[in-house]
Amino acid sequence: MVFGPALSSVCYGAEKEEVFWSSHIRPLFKNHCLKCHGGVKQKGGLDLRTLASTLKGGESGSPVLSGNPEGSLLYQVLLPGTDPHMPPGEGKQLPEAEMALVKNWIGAHIDKASSDKWPSVSGVTQPKLETLPPAGLAGSRVIDNLIRTGWRKKKVSPSKQATDRIFVRRIYLDLIGRIPTPSERDAFVHNERLRKRETLVDSLLANAEFPSHMREMFDILLLGRVDKGKLARRENNNWHSYLETVFRENRPWNEFVQEIILARLNEGHNRGAAWFLYEQNNDHQKMAESIAPVAFGVDIQCAQCHDHPSAPEIKQAHYWGLVTAFNRSKNVNTNKGPGVSESAIGGFISYKNLAKVSAPAELTFLNGKSIAEKKPKTNEKETDDPSKYLIPPTQKNAPSLPKFSRREALASAAITDNPRLARAFVNRIWSMLIGRGLVHPVEEMSSEYPPSHPELLSWLATDFETSEYDIKQLIRNIVLSEVYQLDSIPPGPNRPQPNTFAVAIEKPLHAEVLFRSLLVATGRWSGYGGVAANDQSLRSVLLARFPDLFPRLYNASIQQAMFLSNNPLVRDLLQPYKDSTTGLSLPSILLGLANPAEKVSKAFNNVFGRPPNKEELNRFEAFLNKREDRPAKGIEQMLWAMVCSPEFLMNH
Repeated sequence: MVFGPALSSVCYGAEKEEVFWSSHIRPLFKNHCLKCHGGVKQKGGLDLRTLASTLKGGESGSPVLSGNPEGSLLYQVLLPGTDPHMPPGEGKQLPEAEMALVKNWIGAHIDKASSDKWPSVSGVTQPKLETLPPAGLAGSRVIDNLIRTGWRKKKVSPSKQATDRIFVRRIYLDLIGRIPTPSERDAFVHNERLRKRETLVDSLLANAEFPSHMREMFDILLLGRVDKGKLARRENNNWHSYLETVFRENRPWNEFVQEIILARLNEGHNRGAAWFLYEQNNDHQKMAESIAPVAFGVDIQCAQCHDHPSAPEIKQAHYWGLVTAFNRSKNVNTNKGPGVSESAIGGFISYKNLAKVSAPAELTFLNGKSIAEKKPKTNEKETDDPSKYLIPPTQKNAPSLPKFSRREALASAAITDNPRLARAFVNRIWSMLIGRGLVHPVEEMSSEYPPSHPELLSWLATDFETSEYDIKQLIRNIVLSEVYQLDSIPPGPNRPQPNTFAVAIEKPLHAEVLFRSLLVATGRWSGYGGVAANDQSLRSVLLARFPDLFPRLYNASIQQAMFLSNNPLVRDLLQPYKDSTTGLSLPSILLGLANPAEKVSKAFNNVFGRPPNKEELNRFEAFLNKREDRPAKGIEQMLWAMVCSPEFLMNH
């Protein structure tokens, strides 16, 4: 067996053992053991999801004898030829390297009695910073200091800073959802002021396209992509205007979360907030599943039938606790628009686990809060008395509102003493801007997926709370950091792991951003709010074929390539065109140039934001020369090759 580096990684002490457990042993158990010894089943009473529960053991006592792997039941059952043998099944045997990991861990574990010092890695643990950042240090610098600490520990060298041309394209895509126009790009590139990147960031955060872009993204994140009819309903019922107002006025994120849970139809700034619940169409489980990632940073669907298989802090009780918070709710239509009423009675349900054991659903939430609620006695019939309401069901101009509101209890739990709220949002924004969350995937904030940089996540969340949930400040801190401004080309032959954030992560342009960028690249962009009907058709078909906001794994599909190659709406963008607002399209301008080299340079400048290199210039010039008899077709094919390229379809 191989014992080398694994043994040297374990040192005596609770902290290091916990690190070794999280990095090596827990993933091993997850792959091989948790099906029978996790949140769904616990054969023999043994739960291998946490260090503490593993050391505690089950019906046979602790399976770990300190410093004695050969005498430990946990190691014995892994050996070839043993009966019983783990993992069960004919021919199943752990590889030697994994056997060595378990043996080394048990051998280095010295004190069973101190096992209570090692809690499971929590998705909401907020570690203290080893060194507090100096008072007054810019948030972007704090981010850089914490990331650099990780680079030093892992002996990783970062890439160089991105050039102005790369940065301006990246920041336009991330903050307003399109590439810059040639004039916008050139104005920045030729600007010689010292703090021009900071100035540009501030101007884009104040740009009218910023709240529109953020509204579009969070509409998808919160409610998903829908067809044109459902999208129109969101628009007509003030959901879009409400979202846009949140980002335009930079309203506190905790207030937003509170408002979508309460779903009140007050006039003014939160008009439209009720649509978040209304669109769930009286499906209380969908309501619970939709709010869990927003308020608690976790996709909770897997806890419907049992405790989370590998994250012990997520219980089946939490799933049904969230459902209970909504199961007195009902869609209503009032003279103020669609709303969500709430009853004062009923909604007392039970749930069963896989063993058919039943338990009453309580108002229990993922931040550990439980709300006591008076329940009727057995066989006692509740009366829906008007005295139980602030707004009774008989009032037709507003949804009913009970004096004790379950949704209000949930809203209070979500925004009060709930570290998950800030952590979930900053992780999501980090993922949007950087290309990968500090917790990855972004909606799996649990012990199953510990953060790559726990101190940074904690600082970002704390700073976000301290700033009173200032969204623009959070974004500004991230995009002005060295981390955000790194080049996507690695510093050496080996590309650093994505979770080191030592090199910029290339991100595919999702459909909404690709659509606007195509219009800019081809000279069809008429500015914010002005899109031709034919172009809107192109937007609709792009939505069906290009990636979501947070694809776990992205590969350009054959279907996408075929669409860009053959779709008449794409080809239409590449035809000569004149508009009273935008003027001549790029194909029209290129057609008017006599010199092929000029055409190539102009096309590269508009589409890629850079001049062609010598080889590119020669190849495309030769290509155009061969099509002198059909110049418009040659230009179309050249531009098609450019907009279908990875350089255009990715954010670098």
